[in-house]
Amino acid sequence: MTMKPRQIKIVAGLVVILALASLACGLSDPARALLASDPDKPSPVPSRTPAPTFTATPVEPTATPVPPTPTPTPTPPPTATFTPVPPTDTPTPVPPTATPKPKPAAKPAAPAQQPTKAPTAASGGSKKAPQIDMSRQFQPKGSYAGKNAGLTRFMGKITDRSGNPVNGFFLYFTCGSYHVISYPSGPSSVAPNWAPGWYDQYVASKELECDWTMQVVMYKCGSWFNSECTTFDVLAPPDYFRTKKGQTVVTADWWCNFDCDKGARR
Repeated sequence: MTMKPRQIKIVAGLVVILALASLACGLSDPARALLASDPDKPSPVPSRTPAPTFTATPVEPTATPVPPTPTPTPTPPPTATFTPVPPTDTPTPVPPTATPKPKPAAKPAAPAQQPTKAPTAASGGSKKAPQIDMSRQFQPKGSYAGKNAGLTRFMGKITDRSGNPVNGFFLYFTCGSYHVISYPSGPSSVAPNWAPGWYDQYVASKELECDWTMQVVMYKCGSWFNSECTTFDVLAPPDYFRTKKGQTVVTADWWCNFDCDKGARR
């Protein structure tokens, strides 16, 4: 069947319309919107989606915070109360290189105050008592060296004229530049076990050769005992003794003539 030119045109037009419809269906939405939009009117540009805002979440501390250490208030140190303690030992003297000559404090006024001389090694006995001199509160009875024990030591007893022990008086010893004062005679706070009237002065753990002076004195160095005290009242004339090898443990007794009950209470 032969188609007429008009029919051919109609068929061709339908084909074109179908093709355009198929093309329109195949286009994306933006393309259709572009085709449908007015070419003279600008197409709106979609706004940018804002980025999400993040809120910081506080992190709980893993440990309990330590409070600052307060500055301590300085406390003043307590005031120490000094309690005098008597020495446990007597200082060891250093004997002089040359044997010094004894120098009495004052020249004796009577034969009774003349120094007693050390006995010979053969005698080993006590000297006879000197003549009584009631002008002095104390006077020496005499001194002698007994058996030696490899040390230097002075000891003895103070009594009144009736032989009663006298307590609370001190013996002062010198040997060249060395000096020492004994505990008070009889029992006291520093020597509670001493016998009434007794004194005992340990000097050195070896035999010392020296010229010694001895005197009864009254201690004036305060309320505690100091074996190196040099402040005292002299109550007796000096007695003398020379120590040498084999004669260094000396016994020296003393008499009290008056005021025998006025010794120190310690």
